[in-house]
Amino acid sequence: MSEKINYIEKLAEKTTSYLSEIVSLKGEVKNLQEENAKLNATIASLNTEVSKLKEDNAKLNATVSTLNTQVSDLKGEITKLTGEKSQLTEEVTGLKSKNEELNNELTNSKKENSDLNEALANQKDENANLTEELAKTASESKDLKSRPKKSNTPSVGSL
Repeated sequence: MSEKINYIEKLAEKTTSYLSEIVSLKGEVKNLQEENAKLNATIASLNTEVSKLKEDNAKLNATVSTLNTQVSDLKGEITKLTGEKSQLTEEVTGLKSKNEELNNELTNSKKENSDLNEALANQKDENANLTEELAKTASESKDLKSRPKKSNTPSVGSL
């Protein structure tokens, strides 16, 4: 019987040891369950955040697509405007050249006008002198007409 008692005591010790281990494991399980609950809450929160980020990403992708379209349109507009700029630059160059020609013509015309005005002034002076001479000649002619005429016949005493 002593073997049985020994056996029972050993079983009791093992049982106590197992019970102690079970209590310890239950504590660990409880801690792991609490940690698991916290991790599940964190996962749920992260999943919510991931969903929001996916929505934000979709919106941003739509915005990027819109902006890419706008950039493409603007590149086309820039190309068009660059061509127009080149054309306008050529026109401006041509107009500057034409302007220079017209300025030269204007300068020449002003000189010619000045020369013609000078010639006109000289002509007016000459006309004034001629008018003055004509007036003198007319006056002299009038004086000559108003003088008594001398006869061309010789006088008796001169023969």
